[in-house]
Amino acid sequence: MVAEFANPMPGKLWEIGKSESGVVWIRYFLTTPEADMRASLAALLEVMPEANARIVMDLRGLTAHNPDSRGPAQEWLKAYKKRITSLTVVVPRAVPIVKLITAAVGFAVGIRIRMEDHCDLPEPKSFPRVG
Repeated sequence: MVAEFANPMPGKLWEIGKSESGVVWIRYFLTTPEADMRASLAALLEVMPEANARIVMDLRGLTAHNPDSRGPAQEWLKAYKKRITSLTVVVPRAVPIVKLITAAVGFAVGIRIRMEDHCDLPEPKSFPRVG
């Protein structure tokens, strides 16, 4: 898988930011180990609202799939899906395995996940939370 955009801080595995309209974005880069996935989801929980959260998970910066990251993501979504109004996962157009895995997680958790190869929701001006 080839990233569609460059990691703005080499070595960084994820970043979180919130747009002016309240949409929370989390971007992943490289391959996210399980411990880093758990850390990113804990940080996401700190910045998302208690209700009606609109979240964009941008996976275009991933360079490979780590099967160990699926479990923590699925557990987190199951635990907090009632706080989420919309979840959009931005996946690379050319990587069908990521779409298949995303669909499987959504089905297992019982949450509707919209998959796009781009996202028109407003992006944050900066991503202050990084890991």
